[in-house]
Amino acid sequence: MIYITDEQNLYTDQGVFIKHVSCPLATRLARTVSAAQTEREFHCMHCQTRVKNLAYLTDQQALDAAQADARACFFATPAANNVVHITRPQPMHGLVRSWQRHMEDSEIKNPVIQTARTASAMNWAAANGFKLLFRRAGTDDRVQHQLAVYQNTQTGELVFTDDARFPPGHGSDGENVFVPIFDYFLYPPQGPVSPVAAYVIPPDLAPGTQVFVEDAIEDLVCQMPQQTAERMSGWWAVWDGEDLNFLRHQEGGLLG
Repeated sequence: MIYITDEQNLYTDQGVFIKHVSCPLATRLARTVSAAQTEREFHCMHCQTRVKNLAYLTDQQALDAAQADARACFFATPAANNVVHITRPQPMHGLVRSWQRHMEDSEIKNPVIQTARTASAMNWAAANGFKLLFRRAGTDDRVQHQLAVYQNTQTGELVFTDDARFPPGHGSDGENVFVPIFDYFLYPPQGPVSPVAAYVIPPDLAPGTQVFVEDAIEDLVCQMPQQTAERMSGWWAVWDGEDLNFLRHQEGGLLG
Protein backbone atom coordinates (compact mmCIF):
# COMPACT_ATOMS: atom_id res chain seq x y z
CA MET A 1 0.00 0.00 0.00
CA ILE A 2 1.01 3.62 -0.53
CA TYR A 3 0.28 6.44 1.93
CA ILE A 4 0.69 9.99 0.61
CA THR A 5 1.62 11.77 3.85
CA ASP A 6 0.85 15.37 2.85
CA GLU A 7 -2.53 14.39 1.34
CA GLN A 8 -3.21 11.76 4.04
CA ASN A 9 -4.61 9.42 1.40
CA LEU A 10 -4.13 5.64 1.34
CA TYR A 11 -3.88 3.77 -1.98
CA THR A 12 -3.27 0.22 -3.15
CA ASP A 13 0.03 -0.54 -4.87
CA GLN A 14 -1.90 -0.22 -8.16
CA GLY A 15 -2.99 3.32 -7.29
CA VAL A 16 -6.60 2.54 -6.32
CA PHE A 17 -7.86 4.98 -3.66
CA ILE A 18 -8.68 3.25 -0.33
CA LYS A 19 -9.41 5.99 2.21
CA HIS A 20 -8.49 9.42 3.50
CA VAL A 21 -6.76 8.63 6.83
CA SER A 22 -6.17 11.74 8.90
CA CYS A 23 -7.05 10.87 12.51
CA PRO A 24 -4.25 12.22 14.77
CA LEU A 25 -5.26 9.77 17.51
CA ALA A 26 -4.37 6.80 15.33
CA THR A 27 -0.91 8.23 14.70
CA ARG A 28 -0.36 8.94 18.39
CA LEU A 29 -1.48 5.46 19.47
CA ALA A 30 0.71 3.78 16.88
CA ARG A 31 3.73 5.61 18.31
CA THR A 32 3.06 5.23 22.03
CA VAL A 33 1.19 1.95 22.57
CA SER A 34 3.65 -0.91 22.40
CA ALA A 35 0.87 -3.43 21.80
CA ALA A 36 0.05 -1.64 18.57
CA GLN A 37 3.11 -3.25 17.05
CA THR A 38 1.46 -6.69 17.25
CA GLU A 39 -2.29 -6.24 17.66
CA ARG A 40 -4.43 -6.56 14.56
CA GLU A 41 -6.86 -3.87 15.70
CA PHE A 42 -7.91 -1.88 18.76
CA HIS A 43 -10.98 0.00 19.87
CA CYS A 44 -10.84 3.79 19.57
CA MET A 45 -12.59 5.43 22.53
CA HIS A 46 -12.78 8.74 20.65
CA CYS A 47 -14.80 7.66 17.61
CA GLN A 48 -16.11 4.35 18.98
CA THR A 49 -14.84 2.21 16.12
CA ARG A 50 -12.30 -0.53 15.50
CA VAL A 51 -8.98 0.69 14.11
CA LYS A 52 -7.27 -1.90 11.90
CA ASN A 53 -3.52 -2.50 11.72
CA LEU A 54 -2.41 -2.29 8.08
CA ALA A 55 0.51 -4.61 8.77
CA TYR A 56 -1.95 -7.51 8.82
CA LEU A 57 -4.00 -6.50 5.78
CA THR A 58 -3.48 -7.01 2.08
CA ASP A 59 -4.31 -4.18 -0.30
CA GLN A 60 -7.60 -5.88 -1.23
CA GLN A 61 -8.55 -6.50 2.41
CA ALA A 62 -8.00 -2.83 3.27
CA LEU A 63 -9.97 -1.75 0.19
CA ASP A 64 -12.83 -4.12 1.02
CA ALA A 65 -12.94 -2.90 4.65
CA ALA A 66 -13.08 0.76 3.57
CA GLN A 67 -15.81 0.08 1.00
CA ALA A 68 -17.88 -1.98 3.43
CA ASP A 69 -17.76 0.60 6.23
CA ALA A 70 -17.31 4.34 5.62
CA ARG A 71 -16.17 4.74 9.25
CA ALA A 72 -13.41 2.14 8.92
CA CYS A 73 -10.11 3.43 10.26
CA PHE A 74 -6.53 2.24 9.82
CA PHE A 75 -3.11 2.79 11.36
CA ALA A 76 0.43 1.71 10.51
CA THR A 77 3.62 1.40 12.55
CA PRO A 78 7.24 0.96 11.38
CA ALA A 79 6.50 -2.79 11.48
CA ALA A 80 4.12 -2.39 8.53
CA ASN A 81 6.55 -3.25 5.75
CA ASN A 82 3.67 -3.40 3.29
CA VAL A 83 3.05 0.36 3.55
CA VAL A 84 5.26 2.87 1.75
CA HIS A 85 5.02 6.49 2.95
CA ILE A 86 5.51 9.09 0.24
CA THR A 87 5.61 12.87 0.47
CA ARG A 88 4.91 14.73 -2.74
CA PRO A 89 7.56 17.35 -3.60
CA GLN A 90 6.72 20.99 -3.04
CA PRO A 91 5.39 22.92 -6.06
CA MET A 92 8.28 24.02 -8.24
CA HIS A 93 9.57 27.54 -7.98
CA GLY A 94 8.85 29.60 -11.10
CA LEU A 95 12.54 29.72 -12.04
CA VAL A 96 12.73 25.93 -11.87
CA ARG A 97 9.67 25.55 -14.11
CA SER A 98 11.08 27.97 -16.69
CA TRP A 99 14.48 26.28 -16.77
CA GLN A 100 12.88 22.83 -16.89
CA ARG A 101 10.93 23.85 -20.00
CA HIS A 102 14.15 25.26 -21.49
CA MET A 103 16.12 22.10 -20.76
CA GLU A 104 13.38 19.80 -22.05
CA ASP A 105 13.10 21.80 -25.27
CA SER A 106 16.83 21.95 -25.95
CA GLU A 107 18.28 18.68 -24.64
CA ILE A 108 17.55 15.02 -24.21
CA LYS A 109 15.28 14.60 -21.21
CA ASN A 110 17.27 13.94 -18.03
CA PRO A 111 16.66 11.02 -15.71
CA VAL A 112 14.70 12.07 -12.61
CA ILE A 113 16.13 11.29 -9.16
CA GLN A 114 13.54 10.75 -6.45
CA THR A 115 13.94 11.29 -2.71
CA ALA A 116 13.02 8.93 0.11
CA ARG A 117 12.05 10.75 3.31
CA THR A 118 10.75 7.83 5.43
CA ALA A 119 12.33 4.63 6.71
CA SER A 120 9.80 2.50 4.83
CA ALA A 121 10.55 4.24 1.54
CA MET A 122 14.31 3.87 2.10
CA ASN A 123 13.94 0.16 2.94
CA TRP A 124 11.82 -0.40 -0.16
CA ALA A 125 14.43 1.29 -2.34
CA ALA A 126 17.31 -0.67 -0.78
CA ALA A 127 15.42 -3.96 -1.12
CA ASN A 128 14.86 -3.24 -4.82
CA GLY A 129 18.51 -2.62 -5.64
CA PHE A 130 18.69 1.17 -5.50
CA LYS A 131 21.68 3.03 -4.04
CA LEU A 132 20.78 5.37 -1.18
CA LEU A 133 22.66 8.67 -1.01
CA PHE A 134 21.98 9.93 2.52
CA ARG A 135 21.70 13.54 3.64
CA ARG A 136 20.73 15.37 6.81
CA ALA A 137 17.50 17.22 6.10
CA GLY A 138 16.48 20.63 7.36
CA THR A 139 16.18 24.27 6.46
CA ASP A 140 19.05 26.59 7.38
CA ASP A 141 18.77 30.26 8.35
CA ARG A 142 19.55 31.49 4.82
CA VAL A 143 15.99 30.70 3.74
CA GLN A 144 13.77 33.59 4.81
CA HIS A 145 10.13 34.17 3.95
CA GLN A 146 8.19 37.37 4.63
CA LEU A 147 4.77 37.87 6.17
CA ALA A 148 2.48 40.55 7.54
CA VAL A 149 -1.02 40.33 8.99
CA TYR A 150 -3.49 43.20 8.55
CA GLN A 151 -7.05 43.57 9.81
CA ASN A 152 -9.96 45.49 8.32
CA THR A 153 -11.22 47.79 11.09
CA GLN A 154 -14.74 47.79 9.63
CA THR A 155 -15.33 44.10 8.87
CA GLY A 156 -12.72 42.39 11.04
CA GLU A 157 -11.34 40.55 7.99
CA LEU A 158 -7.72 39.38 8.32
CA VAL A 159 -5.38 39.63 5.36
CA PHE A 160 -2.07 37.74 5.17
CA THR A 161 0.39 39.28 2.74
CA ASP A 162 4.00 38.58 1.75
CA ASP A 163 4.63 41.55 -0.56
CA ALA A 164 5.62 44.75 1.26
CA ARG A 165 5.26 46.77 -1.96
CA PHE A 166 1.49 46.36 -1.92
CA PRO A 167 0.12 46.23 1.65
CA PRO A 168 -3.67 45.90 2.03
CA GLY A 169 -5.43 49.13 1.13
CA HIS A 170 -2.49 50.33 -0.96
CA GLY A 171 -3.66 52.55 -3.82
CA SER A 172 -7.27 52.75 -2.65
CA ASP A 173 -9.05 56.04 -3.27
CA GLY A 174 -10.79 56.20 0.11
CA GLU A 175 -9.60 55.86 3.68
CA ASN A 176 -7.32 52.91 4.34
CA VAL A 177 -9.28 50.75 6.79
CA PHE A 178 -6.51 48.14 7.24
CA VAL A 179 -4.26 48.25 10.30
CA PRO A 180 -1.25 45.98 10.91
CA ILE A 181 -1.56 43.23 13.48
CA PHE A 182 1.96 42.09 12.60
CA ASP A 183 3.98 44.35 10.34
CA TYR A 184 6.27 42.71 7.76
CA PHE A 185 8.80 40.35 9.33
CA LEU A 186 11.14 37.64 8.10
CA TYR A 187 10.86 34.04 9.29
CA PRO A 188 12.38 30.65 8.38
CA PRO A 189 9.89 28.21 6.83
CA GLN A 190 8.98 25.03 8.64
CA GLY A 191 11.46 22.23 8.03
CA PRO A 192 10.77 18.61 7.06
CA VAL A 193 9.23 16.06 9.40
CA SER A 194 12.23 13.71 9.30
CA PRO A 195 15.80 14.97 9.90
CA VAL A 196 17.20 12.30 7.56
CA ALA A 197 16.48 11.71 3.88
CA ALA A 198 18.15 9.94 0.96
CA TYR A 199 18.32 10.25 -2.80
CA VAL A 200 17.28 7.06 -4.58
CA ILE A 201 19.96 6.38 -7.20
CA PRO A 202 19.28 3.76 -9.90
CA PRO A 203 21.97 1.05 -9.79
CA ASP A 204 22.71 1.45 -13.52
CA LEU A 205 23.08 5.25 -13.50
CA ALA A 206 26.35 5.97 -15.29
CA PRO A 207 28.86 8.48 -13.84
CA GLY A 208 28.66 11.80 -15.65
CA THR A 209 24.89 11.55 -16.22
CA GLN A 210 22.98 14.79 -15.80
CA VAL A 211 19.77 14.26 -13.83
CA PHE A 212 16.89 16.31 -12.49
CA VAL A 213 16.42 16.05 -8.70
CA GLU A 214 12.71 16.68 -8.16
CA ASP A 215 12.79 16.91 -4.33
CA ALA A 216 16.11 18.41 -3.23
CA ILE A 217 17.21 17.65 0.34
CA GLU A 218 19.81 20.40 0.39
CA ASP A 219 18.71 23.99 0.68
CA LEU A 220 19.02 25.30 -2.87
CA VAL A 221 18.66 28.96 -2.01
CA CYS A 222 17.51 31.56 -4.50
CA GLN A 223 17.78 35.21 -3.45
CA MET A 224 14.52 37.08 -3.99
CA PRO A 225 13.41 40.73 -3.76
CA GLN A 226 12.67 42.47 -0.42
CA GLN A 227 15.53 40.68 1.38
CA THR A 228 13.80 37.31 1.15
CA ALA A 229 15.22 34.03 -0.06
CA GLU A 230 13.31 30.98 -1.23
CA ARG A 231 14.16 27.32 -1.22
CA MET A 232 14.11 25.75 -4.68
CA SER A 233 12.20 22.47 -4.65
CA GLY A 234 14.47 20.83 -7.22
CA TRP A 235 17.28 21.39 -9.70
CA TRP A 236 19.66 19.70 -12.11
CA ALA A 237 22.70 17.78 -10.92
CA VAL A 238 25.43 15.50 -12.29
CA TRP A 239 25.99 12.04 -10.82
CA ASP A 240 29.75 11.40 -10.51
CA GLY A 241 29.42 7.80 -9.37
CA GLU A 242 29.53 8.66 -5.69
CA ASP A 243 27.61 11.89 -5.20
CA LEU A 244 25.23 14.35 -6.83
CA ASN A 245 26.74 17.70 -7.76
CA PHE A 246 24.15 20.41 -8.36
CA LEU A 247 24.65 22.69 -11.34
CA ARG A 248 25.08 26.42 -10.98
CA HIS A 249 22.08 28.58 -11.71
CA GLN A 250 22.95 30.56 -14.83
CA GLU A 251 21.30 33.81 -13.65
CA GLY A 252 21.57 33.88 -9.89
CA GLY A 253 24.95 32.41 -9.01
CA LEU A 254 25.43 29.21 -7.05
CA LEU A 255 22.30 27.62 -5.60
CA GLY A 256 22.83 26.09 -2.21
